[in-house]
Amino acid sequence: MSLIIFKAGAGSAGYGFNSTNPSGSICVNYLIGGGGGGPALARYSFSFGGGGGGGGVLLGKSLISAGITYNIQVGAGGAINTNGINSSVFGLVAVGGGHGGAGNSAGANGGSGGGAGSNSNIGASNASGGINQAGQGNLGGANYGKGNANNSWPSNSGGGGGAGGAGGNAGLFSGGNGGAGINSSISGVLTKYAGGGAGASSSCCSTSYGTTCGGGGRTTAGTVNTGGGGGIGYS
Repeated sequence: MSLIIFKAGAGSAGYGFNSTNPSGSICVNYLIGGGGGGPALARYSFSFGGGGGGGGVLLGKSLISAGITYNIQVGAGGAINTNGINSSVFGLVAVGGGHGGAGNSAGANGGSGGGAGSNSNIGASNASGGINQAGQGNLGGANYGKGNANNSWPSNSGGGGGAGGAGGNAGLFSGGNGGAGINSSISGVLTKYAGGGAGASSSCCSTSYGTTCGGGGRTTAGTVNTGGGGGIGYS
């Protein structure tokens, strides 16, 4: 028996199930994922948002007993500038992904960390990606902050971390890629879960495992029901 804990729609939700297996207990494989972190919507002109981090992922087995109700909390993905919400069952908590940083701010901590934001018009400084929850994800990527008052230097943002790899650091000409998700066939179909969102760039946008990279710096949601992080943000 397999149990997959990811949110398929908007908002968080609580559920429960009761095992009626006549033998008294059954072993289940579980995949629990927190909601993906939201992207950053930059707060200043010439700001470029970091990618959202993928939700934290827990994989394993658990023995469930007949006649006992197990409560499940399924966390939704984060809105703009907001972390994803935690998911939980069996006393285990998969932490929501960290949101991307805006301006020159670091990415938020979470299941996987959000990517650092950047700004090319206010004397950009270097900022780091968010820190991941131990054992559930990976670090967000750092920005590339070389802006000045004349907007004559590029300023690019880091990618959100994913369950399968860290978010990419931004470079001179591009935002950081979203961190890789993990592949699982627990649902019966091979699916990628909890990838990070891409970081925005002053010149172009990068690719992302967790989202489709939005042309022109538009924000892009992660794939529904996979815990992927939010995409790039620009203002």
